[in-house]
Amino acid sequence: MASPQPPNERQVLIPTDLTLDHLRGANSGLEVVLLEGETMGSYWRLHYQRPPHISSTHIRRRAELSFDLVIRQMSHWDAESELSRFNAAPAGERFQLSPEFRAVLRQALEIAKLTDGVYDPTVGRLVAGAGFGPHAGAPEQMPDTRGSWRDLSLRADGSASHAGHCQLDLSSIAKGYAIDHAAAGLKQLGIHDFLLEIGGEFRGEGCKPDGQPWWVALDPMGKQAAEAQTVAALCGISLATSGIAEQRIRMEDGESHHLIDPATGRSAVGALQAVSVLAPTCMLADAWATALFVLGESRGAECAEQHGIAASFVTRAGAGFHEKITPAYTRMLTDSSEDGDSVDA
Repeated sequence: MASPQPPNERQVLIPTDLTLDHLRGANSGLEVVLLEGETMGSYWRLHYQRPPHISSTHIRRRAELSFDLVIRQMSHWDAESELSRFNAAPAGERFQLSPEFRAVLRQALEIAKLTDGVYDPTVGRLVAGAGFGPHAGAPEQMPDTRGSWRDLSLRADGSASHAGHCQLDLSSIAKGYAIDHAAAGLKQLGIHDFLLEIGGEFRGEGCKPDGQPWWVALDPMGKQAAEAQTVAALCGISLATSGIAEQRIRMEDGESHHLIDPATGRSAVGALQAVSVLAPTCMLADAWATALFVLGESRGAECAEQHGIAASFVTRAGAGFHEKITPAYTRMLTDSSEDGDSVDA
């Protein structure tokens, strides 16, 4: 458990594998530019050191191409997306997946296996029943029965099939992958020092021109960044948070949120409010944050420790909150009151 800090001090998370290579952008003399826009029903922001020979228009276009690719392949809101067409494919039919879709599905199935199905990418019907997603409130528009991740078959030739009642939903992992894909594109352009965000999920590479890292405040309960007690130095690492501070709706039989427990078919219950995960890729951080939330504080912390995941679990404790952290998270912690400006997570 993280110990409380005085208001003028913060806990600082610093990756344990930092090298001089992460600081090669220090003293560059370049300006930091901000680009932003909308994607995936949310916003995106990119802070980066801009080399003089690359236009901001070119950089924006490269990022948006990545976002558009993920939407085109993996959106469950678009009836013409590759994912929607896969869901609609006949039982047992081999469906050739695009390389990006295949990589995301493979990772989702791996985490499903590691959590024994507590994380399940085939919860589309259950999410609709909870009042979220494109079929919110109308799960009757979907097949009457729901499958599980075990009904999916992913083959070495890049094809996949399902048992005929699949409602694959990759919303818990695709946004993180979109950040990773865009980050790879930026590096190909020669942009190596940047902080990229989509709707509160981040990936940081390199540093600022003054050698400072890209600071991000962990704010899972929606406080102001200035009040957040923990900030992370995102250098070659990603951050994602799954929580229920905002995504709640009132149903006839009680309150519901979008993080579904496949075992019950309903919103995960308990005092847990948010889980934050730091991982080498945003795809991993995104998916594991969801998986650990559904597992709950106790089982989630055990699972995270078993797999070496740096995670923070925030639960309600009376009028306040309690935080439980994993050993991998603890190893990144230090204290500082001079952490510089931060971006609100």
